[in-house]
Amino acid sequence: MAQRRKYSDQEKAGALAVLDANSGDVRKTARILGIPYTTLREWCITGPHNDVAELRKHKKIDLAQRLEQIARELTYALPYKIKAANLQQTATSMAIAIDKMQLLRGQPTSIADIAVAQIADRIERMTDDERSALARQLSADHSGVEAE
Repeated sequence: MAQRRKYSDQEKAGALAVLDANSGDVRKTARILGIPYTTLREWCITGPHNDVAELRKHKKIDLAQRLEQIARELTYALPYKIKAANLQQTATSMAIAIDKMQLLRGQPTSIADIAVAQIADRIERMTDDERSALARQLSADHSGVEAE
């Protein structure tokens, strides 16, 4: 019977950071990293202990920085790829790198998410009086819709 491989805290943290970059897709991450699906799923279910959780944060930051660098390099390469007919592949790679970088940093990854984040930020910066006025306006608007 084959003996189970032991993974270091660094390896676990790195795998969990990649999992974060893959939006929690355990199958995809396991396939990419060559880690058994059941092993990675177990790490997700049991949750990392404190050392791994802290390492995971650092690994996410490192991975986000590497992805940002890749996105920059692809951005610079994009104009040179137009004639080589690899524009779509280059643009897609750049978009994926940016999306994963934003996921790792906890930033919005879609236009809808960005709009919601901007609205939430705007509401957060409002004074109490402005919030009350907005609440009254929304209530009045809602009442008018129901009456129609």
